[in-house]
Amino acid sequence: MNYRRYGLNLVLEEIGKILPRDCTVYLTGSLAADAFAPGWSDIDLLTVKNGEISEREARDLVHLKGLLAILYPGNGWIRLYEGSFVSRAAFLGDGKGRMVYWGAGRERITNRYFSDAFSRLDLLDNAQLLSGEDLRPLVKRPTHREIYRAIYGFFRNVRRFETRVTPALETAGFLLDLSRDLYTLATDRLISKPAAGRWVIEEGLCPDPDIMEKVLEIRAHADVYREDRVVRAWIAHLGPSIQQMADVVEEKLRADALWQVFAEESEGE
Repeated sequence: MNYRRYGLNLVLEEIGKILPRDCTVYLTGSLAADAFAPGWSDIDLLTVKNGEISEREARDLVHLKGLLAILYPGNGWIRLYEGSFVSRAAFLGDGKGRMVYWGAGRERITNRYFSDAFSRLDLLDNAQLLSGEDLRPLVKRPTHREIYRAIYGFFRNVRRFETRVTPALETAGFLLDLSRDLYTLATDRLISKPAAGRWVIEEGLCPDPDIMEKVLEIRAHADVYREDRVVRAWIAHLGPSIQQMADVVEEKLRADALWQVFAEESEGE
């Protein structure tokens, strides 16, 4: 992989000026899974420091991304960087401790590191070690119950916001999210969202393969389609298709013995 193309070497060098060079750094997300799509994907990093992150380090890290964007205005990749900077103790322990989070246009310092089931699956199944000690042998694989909980929660959100469909390209991404949920529910493993979209078509789980094919095409060339009015108008009418895909997820969720457990918990909310 040509890391230089994405400004990765530059970003790692600047991080190394703030944190010790022996930090563990992983590339995660779509770029690590070889599914990066310009105009759609982010570039995700996870950085683990052996000791605690100091106040000064946290301040420098929270301003670093914005500073790099100013120093290298021609490097459009920098704004796409997201991820976490966390101590080893918090990463492998209870998550408590100073950390820095880079988000989409918002960087912040927090006192808690949270890693959900999908984040851990992404780390274990797809991440690439860029530097430092590989800590993955020390990371517990999510249980099926934890995975089920994450998928059930996302499924409920899709049902809850079924009428809030917008023409943004990310709306089409719900079909890929649900596809990946189906794959992970069946295997307790994680693959990229485009691969999951292909998988549901091959497995006969997709209510409308033609729509899925079009979503895959849009994602692959998002930088071209983002401002296409015809495509955006088509996406704005994807609500029924998203709910049909959610129907398939619900069928698989109901077939699992955990359905009754989480359904009863939900009734009390």
